[in-house]
Amino acid sequence: AGLPGDLRGAFDVVVEATGSVEGLKMAGALARAMGTIVLKSTCACQATIDTSQFVVGEQKIVGSRCGPFPEAIRLLSELSLDPTRFISAVFPLERASEALEASRTKGCLKVQLAVAPSELPHATGPRSAAAA
Repeated sequence: AGLPGDLRGAFDVVVEATGSVEGLKMAGALARAMGTIVLKSTCACQATIDTSQFVVGEQKIVGSRCGPFPEAIRLLSELSLDPTRFISAVFPLERASEALEASRTKGCLKVQLAVAPSELPHATGPRSAAAA
């Protein structure tokens, strides 16, 4: 069972979170030429991989590490850190393409996709994109 043809090269950015060689190969197949592959998980094994698909496709591979979870959880539980201040806008899931466009604007830190209506901000302002 291979990758359906309509998905090959269909995405600007692909996040690979399995930490496996097969996952990285699939991410390369899903990303368009000159697209970006974000490695979000550490592969626990030593692996050999043919890099030609990434070179020929001029794809960028970017690492993204998690950081210190215990410290972050402590700060969140003590209410010492308000993560909502980093969210520039919130969009309902059905407006995901508009959210992606908003994420590319200068000064934008994070854009949140709300899966449920309860996740949408009730107040109007820079964080609310629900009513627009």
